[in-house]
Amino acid sequence: MSGYARPGQAVVRPLLEAFTQQRIMIIQYRDADDASSRRTIEAQYLCYSLPAWYVMAWDRVRDDVRATCRHA
Repeated sequence: MSGYARPGQAVVRPLLEAFTQQRIMIIQYRDADDASSRRTIEAQYLCYSLPAWYVMAWDRVRDDVRATCRHA
């Protein structure tokens, strides 16, 4: 696929391990305005659908659902 860059193992492996072992993750989050912050999340749903993958999580800081998409 043109423009698609597969996420590296440094990202995918810890995410999958935390998800399957139901561990909390601390991530760097970038919002719609491109502002960056650290978040403590509980991954609830993972979806891999070329050319993107998605993470739906509970954000413990904001006490709300957050979703992220990684794609080209």
